[in-house]
Amino acid sequence: MKKSVLFIFSGILMLGFISCNKCAECSKKDYVYYDGEYCKGNAVKNAVYNSAKAECETAGGTFK
Repeated sequence: MKKSVLFIFSGILMLGFISCNKCAECSKKDYVYYDGEYCKGNAVKNAVYNSAKAECETAGGTFK
C-alpha cells in the first residue's frame, strides 16, 4: 500500500514539474516595448520569450 501511494504521489509531482512554465519580466520598468510577464511553453511562446529577453538585456535590464 505504501509503495502505491508513493508511486502515485511521485507521478503527480512529476506532472507538476513538467507542466510548469518558466516566466520572467524585464527589470527595467521605463522600457515599455516588452512590458509585462513572458512565459515559455510552446514554440511561439518560446520565440516571444527569447525576443523579450534579448530586448530587455540590450536596454540594460535583467530578465527574471
